[in-house]
Formats: sequence, C-alpha cells, structure tokens
Amino acid sequence: MNTTQSAASSADLHAYRRALEIEGGKGDIWSNYGLTLYQAGDLQMAEAAFQKAIELLPAQAEPYNNLGNIYVDRRDFTRAESMYEQALARDPEARDQVLANWGDLYRIQGRFALG
Repeated sequence: MNTTQSAASSADLHAYRRALEIEGGKGDIWSNYGLTLYQAGDLQMAEAAFQKAIELLPAQAEPYNNLGNIYVDRRDFTRAESMYEQALARDPEARDQVLANWGDLYRIQGRFALG
C-alpha cells in the first residue's frame, strides 16, 4: 500500500467511525466499514464489523460473503465455505460474486475439479 492509499484508508476509516457514532444501527454502514477495515488489513476488526452487519441485516448476502473472504485469508476453509453457503441462501442475486469467491477457495485448497 502506498502513502496515498494509506491516507485514503485512514480518512475512510475515520469517516465510517464518525458515521457509526451517528447511525450505529445501520447494517450497511457496518458492512462498508468492515470492507474498509478488510482492505486496510485489519481482519479482526473487519470480522467484528461484518458480524455486526449480519446481526443488523441477516437477509443480506454481502456481509456473509465478505466474512467468508476473511476466513479464507485465515485459512479457516470450513468457516469460509459456511459463510458462502449462507450468503447464497440469503440472496441468490449475489450468486456471481459468491461463486467466484467460493471457486477461489477451492483453487486455494487444490480442489480444482470443484473450483
């Protein structure tokens, strides 16, 4: 990450923290905050943000999908697959993105016939 990206991430994180102070009950803010944390490399905080988004938006696929990506990064493949399954169950319209991530998981695992 270059200095410009780092500054942008810092500004974005600050903006989301401020938004959460004002509108902390909105799941979409938690989901976007989680994505920004994930992109900044803070997997622990991103995981917590996505879990909060799931609590507030249980029918939305995106936080499940993004939580699955965190578990892939941590090499917790069983939990990742579970998150992808839950994402698809909640929103079949998210199929392309979820299946792309699920395919990446299978490739990482060496399950080429499935990915």
